[in-house]
Amino acid sequence: MNLKPRLLHLTSGLACVGIAATALGCAGSVTVVTNNAGDDASASTPTAVVWPDEAFRANQPEPGPDPVLKVPAAQSFTLDNGLKVVLVPHTLPVFSMSLEFPMGTAHESAKKAGTMSLCMDLLDEGTKSKDKVAFEIAQADAGLSLGSYASREESGVFVRGLSEELNRGVALVAEMMTEPGLRGEDLDRLKSDRKASLMQARASGGGAAGRVMRSRMWGPGHPMATLSTDKSIDKVKLSDCKNVVKQLKPSGATLFVTGQVDEAQVRAAFAASLPNWKGKAQAKRMDKAAKPVTGSIFVIDIPGAAQSSINVGFAGPVRNADDFEATNVASKVYGGGFTSRLNMNIREDKGYAYGARGGFSYTKYTGSFRAGSSVATQHTAAALREIEKELKGMMSNPVSSDELERERAALMLSMPASYATASGILRRFQSLAFYGLAFDYDAKALERIKDLELASVQESVKAYMRPGAATVVVAGDVATIGPSIEALAKEGIFGASKVTYVDADGKKVQKPKYDKKPVKPEGKGKPEGKGKPEGKGKPAGKGKPEGKGKPEGKGKPEGKGKPADAGKPEGKGKPEGKGKPAGKPEGKGKPEGKGKPEGKGKPAGKGKPADAGKGKGKGKGKGN
Repeated sequence: MNLKPRLLHLTSGLACVGIAATALGCAGSVTVVTNNAGDDASASTPTAVVWPDEAFRANQPEPGPDPVLKVPAAQSFTLDNGLKVVLVPHTLPVFSMSLEFPMGTAHESAKKAGTMSLCMDLLDEGTKSKDKVAFEIAQADAGLSLGSYASREESGVFVRGLSEELNRGVALVAEMMTEPGLRGEDLDRLKSDRKASLMQARASGGGAAGRVMRSRMWGPGHPMATLSTDKSIDKVKLSDCKNVVKQLKPSGATLFVTGQVDEAQVRAAFAASLPNWKGKAQAKRMDKAAKPVTGSIFVIDIPGAAQSSINVGFAGPVRNADDFEATNVASKVYGGGFTSRLNMNIREDKGYAYGARGGFSYTKYTGSFRAGSSVATQHTAAALREIEKELKGMMSNPVSSDELERERAALMLSMPASYATASGILRRFQSLAFYGLAFDYDAKALERIKDLELASVQESVKAYMRPGAATVVVAGDVATIGPSIEALAKEGIFGASKVTYVDADGKKVQKPKYDKKPVKPEGKGKPEGKGKPEGKGKPAGKGKPEGKGKPEGKGKPEGKGKPADAGKPEGKGKPEGKGKPAGKPEGKGKPEGKGKPEGKGKPAGKGKPADAGKGKGKGKGKGN
């Protein structure tokens, strides 16, 4: 049978469809032709459609009342084994639970970089009595989502489900931690996946630039600068993972819980499933100062690349600084959103890219500024100039009252959304705890934002947004961008005096051969098919601008990471080698500044370039 599709023929302006015709002055009709008579087109009967013309359709609906910030009260208590608990009751009959330990990938040996993320990924692959499939079935039978992850400064496990399944959820977590499967074949599969992710990262501009940016921003020998390689991953053994699991102890760890559960239920569940779980979790402060490498533009050759990933960064303030609100507004004016100066210049005015972003990111004890974009190859040097120009412009052209009001309104109106859902509440409290901030911080911050003055914002610009010496990394087709980048280095852009060619692991390589005649930009034009159409990409190597490594965000966890709704505090970022798992608990968001995983990652201007590949990662980390 020859089935012909139904044909919708518009005889009037297409713009009238789905929009108030009266408001648009549309007077034409729409003819719908339906052919259900086989090959006999003559059987079709056009039907005129009349659009509704009620008077109210002529006007756009008025906005509703401004949302009101309501910060729920948290209950804090400690179990007999020393486990600290933060419980935030919620009215919905669900629960989300995240158990965090004070150790992450920054605590591992550089020779075995990737150990923590691989071993925490391996932990939720099954138990002694349940292989991977059986363990997943056990979760599905109870409607639970369960997993484990590792980020730069923390690691943990999470579980989410209906409140009535709290005991079964805790029981599965207990079985996973006290009787882990840790099978050799599972570890081999995870290692193979991780190496494939690293291969992909090295081959892409965003992934390669993110890895090199991480190592150069922290400096040689810094624990946070360590990068996983095929060699380091091959060295990870089952014995290493058994040792990691042994370190998951209650005293010094923190359990975050939200949902329709109370203290008595939490105590009873842990007493029943983990009666003998004792010991102290190992904690190490990652407060060693970064030593950014400056004075050179580091270039990674990605032959034939249609886009170049540009990354610029320098040291910044810590997340709990007294002037955070002023600094946050300043960074948003520079590159925090679509209407920021940087994006309006590079995307809207010049057309070099689909988007450009810049802002501050944070780890638990440090902060940094990063900016970048993924631009059309022929505009690489010009875009780098504009990034510096806009930074200098923050000094010579101070933030205006209109810009302050725009960002002030955006911050105040968006804050209530952090507490709109159980998962959002969990993420926010995790983030606050991570940075050592009080749980009523947002209520007081709201008042500080209301009272924020232009003078304070400009003081933060002078204090932290220094366009002088900076770490600069560019990944792209050297045959095209080489001459113009070397010309910029001679001019001293961002304090550079030379160009250093490196590979995707940050190792110096010989200067590629290319035609020394600079390539002239071919007018405007955004790169084909890349970047987010709305210019929302995050700067390379960073997190969300207001976050810690996901600017105010930690880097994405280098392992599974937390699921979109699971346990990690806002801002932690994606794990090294995994993407979001289907079932992480509604918990953390991206950490404020934790770097991205070593592997895949979106290039600057498109998303965040990660150092690591996303594999079956689980989610985001902490936020601001």
